[in-house]
Amino acid sequence: MLAGSLADFPKSDRLLAAHRALGSAGSLGLAVWFEARENTMVHRRIAGGLVVVTQPAHAWLSGQLARLWGNERFGSFEPHEDVCLAAEQHDCGWHEWELAPTLDVRTGLPHHFDEMPLREHLRVWPTGVQMIGGMSRYAGLLLCLHGLWLRERNPEPKDPVEQQAVRGFVECQQLARDTLIEELRRDESYSPHCSEGIIARNRALIATWDWLSLGLCMHSSGEWLATDAPDAGGRCTLRLTAEGDSGFGWRVTPWPFREDLVEVACEGRHLAGTFRDERAMRTALAAAPKLRLVFRLEPGTGPAPGCSHGASIERP
Repeated sequence: MLAGSLADFPKSDRLLAAHRALGSAGSLGLAVWFEARENTMVHRRIAGGLVVVTQPAHAWLSGQLARLWGNERFGSFEPHEDVCLAAEQHDCGWHEWELAPTLDVRTGLPHHFDEMPLREHLRVWPTGVQMIGGMSRYAGLLLCLHGLWLRERNPEPKDPVEQQAVRGFVECQQLARDTLIEELRRDESYSPHCSEGIIARNRALIATWDWLSLGLCMHSSGEWLATDAPDAGGRCTLRLTAEGDSGFGWRVTPWPFREDLVEVACEGRHLAGTFRDERAMRTALAAAPKLRLVFRLEPGTGPAPGCSHGASIERP
């Protein structure tokens, strides 16, 4: 736990102090919260059970979408490799937790990602920023911004302790953001990509690929939307419509990729049945058959959804 305010530290030491606090306690003053840790996964319902996909596996899917992205309508993005790295590794902070999934006693299944406790959200993102920042400062910046954006989308907690935890998280991540932007703008190789508009667009691309990947993993039919997707002229809404009965074919309108047909893939495990005991669930999950999930995307034929200038992605 930090003594006093971050403002009490010299500027050169504040980021280090914040990251040390986050690395040891997960967020300012929250060490006591981490006695019970919960893991989350992405769930896909199928006949005969459930396919569970880890957060890093879903993020790999995001990275594939990023590398295939871009055409006349949707433009390109730079720095290309750093942005793709951020997309592919945006859930890297989850690697440790994915080794020991916890049981949701209400469902008898591993915890779903959408039920992540606040304490875990506040711990995972700073860890991920530190991990990816060691590979690319620009990717670390985008991951930091993505975590702050997700935090802004969630309601303010009512509990005073949680409110304090959120303030500590936001303060540390804002400091990391400001420090990284300052460093990158002094670097000739990165400074052309560090205007406010370019950074905001790249952050929105990470959010778009994140939600497209989650949607592909969770949906098997129907239609769903991803709003606030950056294109060459601003922002738009993407509509994905199921194609056929396989659950893995989708029509995308408007079409954001370079090629006329796109296939992306990730892996999951087929978990049959429900469980009352966490150890039994973990044993079954470790022995569950591994499945390669291949998603086929093609251009849609209907009218494109209207433009959106909001800052949200419609949840499935």
